[in-house]
Amino acid sequence: MVALLGPVGVARDERLVRPTSAIARTLLAALAVAGPPGVSVGTLRERIWGARGDDLSESAVGVAVHRLRRWLRDSVGDAVTVAYVRDRYVLQGAGTDAAAFRTLVKRAAGAEPPERARTLEQALALWRGRALEDVPAEAVDPGTVAQLERERITAATDHARAALASGDPERALPVLGPLTDQYPMDEPLLGAWIETLAGCGRQAEALDAYERLRRRLDRQLGIMPGAELREIHLRVLRQETPPRAPSPERRPRQVPAAIADFTGREEQVAALLAVLGGSESAAVAGMGGVGKSALARHIAHRVREDFPDGQLYADLQGAEPAPTDPAEALARFLRALGVGGSAIPDGLAERAVLYRTVLADRRMLVVLDNAADERQVAPLLPGADTGCRVIVTSRTRLTALPGTRLIELGVLDGGRSRELLARIVGAERMAAEPDAAEDLVRLCGGLPLALRIAGARLAAKPHWRLADLTARLRDRHRLDELAHHGLSVRATLDVSYDGLDATARRLYGLLGLLDVPDVPAWVPSALLDADGEDAVEALVDARLVEAARPADDEVRYRFHDLVREHARERGTAEIPEPERTAAVRRALGGWLALCDTVIHTVNRGGDALRPGDAPRYAPDAAAMAGATARTARWLERETEALTAAAGQAARVDDDLCWELAVRASILFQPAHYVDAWRKAMDGALPVTRAAGNRTGEAAVLHRIAELACARRDYRAALGPVEEALALFEAVGDGHGVGLVLRQRAVVHRMAGRYARALDDTDRSFELLREADDPAGAAHALMVAGQVRAERGEPEAALEVFGRARDMAHEAHDASVELQSVYGVGQALLALGQAAEARDLFDYVGNASTAAGSRLGGMYANHGLGCAYAALGQAEDAERALTAALGLARERRDRLTDLRVRYALAGVYGDGGDEARAAAELRHALRLAEALGVPLWTARCRLALGELTGDGEQVRRAGRQLAELGVHRSRQDVKEM
Repeated sequence: MVALLGPVGVARDERLVRPTSAIARTLLAALAVAGPPGVSVGTLRERIWGARGDDLSESAVGVAVHRLRRWLRDSVGDAVTVAYVRDRYVLQGAGTDAAAFRTLVKRAAGAEPPERARTLEQALALWRGRALEDVPAEAVDPGTVAQLERERITAATDHARAALASGDPERALPVLGPLTDQYPMDEPLLGAWIETLAGCGRQAEALDAYERLRRRLDRQLGIMPGAELREIHLRVLRQETPPRAPSPERRPRQVPAAIADFTGREEQVAALLAVLGGSESAAVAGMGGVGKSALARHIAHRVREDFPDGQLYADLQGAEPAPTDPAEALARFLRALGVGGSAIPDGLAERAVLYRTVLADRRMLVVLDNAADERQVAPLLPGADTGCRVIVTSRTRLTALPGTRLIELGVLDGGRSRELLARIVGAERMAAEPDAAEDLVRLCGGLPLALRIAGARLAAKPHWRLADLTARLRDRHRLDELAHHGLSVRATLDVSYDGLDATARRLYGLLGLLDVPDVPAWVPSALLDADGEDAVEALVDARLVEAARPADDEVRYRFHDLVREHARERGTAEIPEPERTAAVRRALGGWLALCDTVIHTVNRGGDALRPGDAPRYAPDAAAMAGATARTARWLERETEALTAAAGQAARVDDDLCWELAVRASILFQPAHYVDAWRKAMDGALPVTRAAGNRTGEAAVLHRIAELACARRDYRAALGPVEEALALFEAVGDGHGVGLVLRQRAVVHRMAGRYARALDDTDRSFELLREADDPAGAAHALMVAGQVRAERGEPEAALEVFGRARDMAHEAHDASVELQSVYGVGQALLALGQAAEARDLFDYVGNASTAAGSRLGGMYANHGLGCAYAALGQAEDAERALTAALGLARERRDRLTDLRVRYALAGVYGDGGDEARAAAELRHALRLAEALGVPLWTARCRLALGELTGDGEQVRRAGRQLAELGVHRSRQDVKEM
């Protein structure tokens, strides 16, 4: 059992074993509190390290988990461990003392006083100090520690009253005494303490305790003790025995029948049971159709025996145009509680007072379904410190209700969605069409209402296949099909939509027109061309839009798929087409402006195609600052939006289309987001060609060629390069010609056409310098250095790489600068200066890590491995090369893969493991032949022939190298 009620640790053989590491304690606490749902890597990083976690990689969490697993294994064996399940870490094999405490408290509820006192003593004996006292509060969900402490106080006060009612008040003193010292101003706790002292015959101490509290409240807060505590004080003065609660007479059972096929929701069910078993009530919030009412009914029937005095239920119709008047709901409740019609007051306030009075001595559950807001709910809440609990459901997050825990309800995951459908249509029918079942789950988006409607339609049509319904959902209007016998997804969403004001409705329709998966906070203002913050938050409040703030990033807004369809339907029907088009252009122009800003931040806009004439929209300053302060994080969260925006721009405007595709792809390149890059380019070429936009067509072709090179498909790059070159020359764009010539030089270099490659780099260098693009010119020099190095001219390569490095540094292009430093290191290695090369590769690795670049880390590890091998440090060489190989395979970079394997073969061969060396060389040779890179084909063949004594291989490789004009040297056997 994991101990949380005091110092954190694990109970073993009636003793507590505690991790000595603060990180291990924090991790153990976070996982134990989270329970079966587990905790994501990002959340753990924040919990363990706070704000410092942003600068740490995910591997830091992995290391912490590994150390905790090792401690658990050493301390408690294999009974408790940490598993990785569905992108989350989960503590397995252990309960917690907090859960055991809550179970005992729940068991005590409703028992006779002597048994209740004994059970609560067992629960309170689990406490060894303050909850989670040796871990930081931010290690767990906010409020967890406070909630546990509040439950402890409630249990202690209940224990004291049970002991007093049993005629044995002395047994409560050891529990209450320390707690009153910790919480000297908690009035319910002090009231129990005073009553207990008086019950033990210690009236003077009881009166003194009251007087100390009175003075403390007056001095610190300027208030008097509450009415309940003053009443206790009077009873002590009169030496009266505390009154016992009368037995209730009426036991209403108003909650409707539970849903027979209720499915899933284990996490929320557990949370609700825990809340209702403690001292709080619960508010369940979620979008329309997500199953809030079903959950509330399910829980109400689960806990019926815990509330022996009955259950009250009211549908408050909060999402309807005319919500239920709370005064009317109170009248119905009072009648159910036995209050006659003439005894029910007229006013809301008077009814609320009478309602609380009637419930004061009862233990009842009140279910308030479909509430509008806190104002509607507040009069329907029982008084504080009673045995009554409340479940409220609402589309609105009711966060201002006292003593109420908010529980969010989202859509069902795939497994639970399939389970719900199977319960409605039959497991055999689902199993007969597994693919159609998956499609149906996806088309319903996990929304229980949609799943129930789909299931009901299939149940009503036993001759339909599942595929028949999925085809209708795909080929027709989905919202038309998701309706059946009074149930309708559209109608459910209409209720929320109709409650919006005009601006929020307009924003809802415009957001539905965007193809992006989610939007950052500046987009609502762009769509409205006015401040959109209040309007979008109104959509969040209505649960039509979901809002999230990942870590410390900006807020992002997202639709459920079916809600997006409803929003698009409303926007198309109610907003004129010119307004719709203008709004979409502004949003797309905003992403384009942000791309411009980030490109300029990275390298002042150099070494990239220049912006065109497409209209921009300037997002607010906060959005601009967020994009430029942490560009890697910004790009990571914006990638899907950029690719979707580029695709949508293809249907809006050819200039917007090619610029968004090209500018986004420039950002995707260093991060190696090749899939997003391809998606962004997909629609741009046919659109620019159809529009006769030669500049746009040339730019797109250039980026298509760059993408082919990034994917190491150099043969596929040549055609687009030649087309782009001709188009840029035709429109007189010297800067574009310079960039394309440099790209063609790379293609020539990889094909072994070194002379042509150098001609292109020379022309590219001059054109880019004339175009005032020093970063681009430095890049052209770097390519020339690579050509010199591969031709076996390390001295010339060293000089060219040095010039490229200096130019890139002056142009503030860190990427080209680091690549040039890497090239200098390779040239030094070829010249036999391995120690100097090692230091440069080490610098590249550190700088890349600081910049968050895994690409730089891959090259740095490759270079370090080669340098260590040359220095005779085989273990270090193998470790660095293995790391480089892992990164290359992760990026699916076959060229770096073969280069690393070539270098590893040298390490293994020098170590006498010729079989392993030969295996690596054969693998590298296959990659080289598949890629069509003749230099590396010859190098691998030469090394393999010399290793295995295959003279024909050696001679063949020698002929290839001679044809390429490459000088044979030691570099052909050991990577340079």
